[in-house]
Amino acid sequence: MSFSLTDRRKIQLLRRTIQAITTSVETFMLQLYPNKIRFYANTVSTTSTADLTEDFFTTFKALEPQASSSFTQLKLYRNEFLQCFTLHDDKEVEFIIKVNENGESGCMQILKTRDGFQVDTQLLFEVVQLTEKEEEVYEMEYSFEPNMLLVNCPVRKFRNIKGVFKSKSKTEVLKMGFIRDELRLTGEQNSKSSLQISTGGFDNYLNYADLNGEIVRSDNFELQVPLRYIGLPLKISEMMESQFQMAMEKDDENTCCVFIISEDLKGNYCFSIESKNIPFTQVEPSTLKHERKLEKISQKGSSQEEDEEEKDVEMIKKTQKSSKSHASQSPERSNGSDSDVPMDKDSQDSNKSSAGSDTIDAKSAKASKSSKSKGDKKFYDSLKDEDMF
Repeated sequence: MSFSLTDRRKIQLLRRTIQAITTSVETFMLQLYPNKIRFYANTVSTTSTADLTEDFFTTFKALEPQASSSFTQLKLYRNEFLQCFTLHDDKEVEFIIKVNENGESGCMQILKTRDGFQVDTQLLFEVVQLTEKEEEVYEMEYSFEPNMLLVNCPVRKFRNIKGVFKSKSKTEVLKMGFIRDELRLTGEQNSKSSLQISTGGFDNYLNYADLNGEIVRSDNFELQVPLRYIGLPLKISEMMESQFQMAMEKDDENTCCVFIISEDLKGNYCFSIESKNIPFTQVEPSTLKHERKLEKISQKGSSQEEDEEEKDVEMIKKTQKSSKSHASQSPERSNGSDSDVPMDKDSQDSNKSSAGSDTIDAKSAKASKSSKSKGDKKFYDSLKDEDMF
């Protein structure tokens, strides 16, 4: 079997896919079908897959499946596989897979074409034999019809999530409040951070499978989803400029299974993370609206406090300036008791606070400007293995 890529963006996408699927594991599975390949990784709480059809590749020659199976499954090691091709140097990557006669192992040859030369790398693998039940599990499809989707919207709708929840992104858990006209995101660790996304431009919203497996449409509930499960598919969706999708299946009254999906418009690429045992809470509409109202009041109060602090600082500066001016105009008073009396401790603290405030404001403005310039870079130009967003 062999397949190749000559599109640099697709080479980047392939590498990012392996990084995303194998975030928490050292090994993963490569499943070879007659018309596609599937990358598969499984942990206690998640199942990650990526389906790449023959039309995704520049060339594709299928491997004859074993007589007793519809596909051949190879076991590969994450780090060794990722080291075989880089992000920016490779103009073309070709994979040639040869299975030994015993059907238990084989060799994968990876040819990388760069400027003026070609690199040849070989990886050994083992063929994993599956039972009929195991095959049924591996062959599950993770593509959903539009009317089955909890969320289906342009990826730009979620672009601000990177800036709002950048801090502690690897351990953050998002509380996702699903309301009829709004999707409300609040951080568990970044408790003061929140994001409201209008659902006006959503193609599909609030559809999920209930306990009977029937698709229903309902709102006013909350899910607690680890941010890293959202960040990885979001990054892939931005690379493809595709839709961002979520689906949900209820397990019981308090838990559910959530699927987060990135799929291209032609159906040649589909990345999915299945997250199990996600907390599900039915919430009264008034509760979510009340939380939003409290947040607005809090933000307004915080803004008023900042305005008052700025006024106090300006008043202190004017007082000091007036005192200095008055002292310079009345030299005879400079020897008097009034000017020689040292400022009390509270006044000194106020002046220090004023100076500190000016320094902090200057640093904040500088940081904000730097952050804005970085945000203007193309997202997929700075892909890092450890970078969530």
